[in-house]
Amino acid sequence: MKSTLLKTIFSLSLLFLSKAHAQQSTTLVDTTTANGTTSKNIVKSITNQNSYYYNNGSIKEIRETRNNKLNGAWKFFHTNGKLKKEGEFNNDKIHGEWKIYDKKGRLIFVENYNNGNEDGNWKAFYSNGKVKIDGFFTKGKRQGTWKVYNESGRLEKMVTFENDKEQKEVILNNTLQDINFFSVNQSIGNY
Repeated sequence: MKSTLLKTIFSLSLLFLSKAHAQQSTTLVDTTTANGTTSKNIVKSITNQNSYYYNNGSIKEIRETRNNKLNGAWKFFHTNGKLKKEGEFNNDKIHGEWKIYDKKGRLIFVENYNNGNEDGNWKAFYSNGKVKIDGFFTKGKRQGTWKVYNESGRLEKMVTFENDKEQKEVILNNTLQDINFFSVNQSIGNY
C-alpha cells in the first residue's frame, strides 16, 4: 500500500513538472483582413511555438519565434486542414527551402531563399507531379537557363537569364502555352 502511494505521488509530481515546463497560454486575437472584415483567431502558445486556428477550429498556422521575431519552422494550412506552405524563417526573413501545396496536398512549388532573397533552385509543378518550370535565382535575380516542360514531362523551352534579364530563348516545340515565370517580388511576364 505504501509502495502504491509513493508511486502515485511520484507520478503526479512528474506530471506537474512536465506541465510546468511546457507553459501553455490561450488567447483570442482579433485580426482585420485585407477586405476589412474582422476575424477572431485562437492563439495557443507553448514557449516559442505559436499555433493559430481558423474559426472552424482547424489549424491555420504553426510558427516559432525567438526574441519576438519569426525564427525556425513555419507551417501554414488550407482551411481544409491540408498543408499549404512550409519553410523556415531566420530573424524575421524567409530562409532556406520552402514548399507550397495546393488544397489537395499536392506539391506545386519548391522555392529557396537566403535571408529574404530568392536564392537557389526554384521549381513549379503540374498537378500530376511533373516539373513545369525549373530554374535558379542568385541574390533575387534569375540566372542561367530556366527550363519549361509540358505536362507529360517533355522539355519545351529554355530561357537563359543574366541578372534577371532574358538573354536567349530556345523553343523546342510549337505547342508551347504561355507560362508565367514567377518572382516573389514582382510579376515578370509570360514566356
